[in-house]
Amino acid sequence: MPYIDVDINSFKKVRDSLSSFKENIAGFSGNIDRDTRSIVSSCEQQVNAQKQVVNELDEQRRQLERELSNIESEIKEKTNDWISLNKQKEQLKSQKASLESMIANLQAMRDSIMQNQKDENGSSSETVAALDGQIAAIRTEIIEINEKIEIAREVIGNIETQLDKLEYKKSETGSSLFSVNLKLDHNKIKLEKLADLLKSIRYNAKDLSSRARSLETDSTDIASHSKSCVDQCIQYLDEYLNS
Repeated sequence: MPYIDVDINSFKKVRDSLSSFKENIAGFSGNIDRDTRSIVSSCEQQVNAQKQVVNELDEQRRQLERELSNIESEIKEKTNDWISLNKQKEQLKSQKASLESMIANLQAMRDSIMQNQKDENGSSSETVAALDGQIAAIRTEIIEINEKIEIAREVIGNIETQLDKLEYKKSETGSSLFSVNLKLDHNKIKLEKLADLLKSIRYNAKDLSSRARSLETDSTDIASHSKSCVDQCIQYLDEYLNS
């Protein structure tokens, strides 16, 4: 039988390599599981953080809506007060005009009496005095009405100032609400995309882990079978060389 020069160490290296592969492949799926769980956990944290952003913006929206509603209610109340006071002021002005007309009539009567001194026994003087008394009383009433009109004007002016401030505040609050709504809509869309991505990642991670476990099992079986074959070849070779 011719001598065949075979390097036994080469077979041993093959066997050792296969053994190393078998050892390395063991636990491969566990590492994949750990890594995929870490990725999924990181994605879940991002989704939860985005949910928090959405919740905070939603709370800001509700708060601004409440504030805007309160402002509008206050504007309505102040406007009603303004309308009521203006009506009162106009009524006072109408009363004043009526009293001034009464004074003019009484003054005309007085002047007429004074020009026609027909009652020589002094009764005309008593009438004039009575008219003067009425005129004085009406003028006092007019003074009081003027004071009420002035107070009404002052209050109306204050209300108008308050309404201007409320309208400005309403505009500012409305702008803030518009901005928050835009941010809220944008972040809701972002949350939906992240949630869909998380769902996809979970599915892919599960699939990857399953494939890794299958690969580990198959590779381990292959490595064990190959190592067994090599060991058997070495055994045959040793027997041959020693024969």
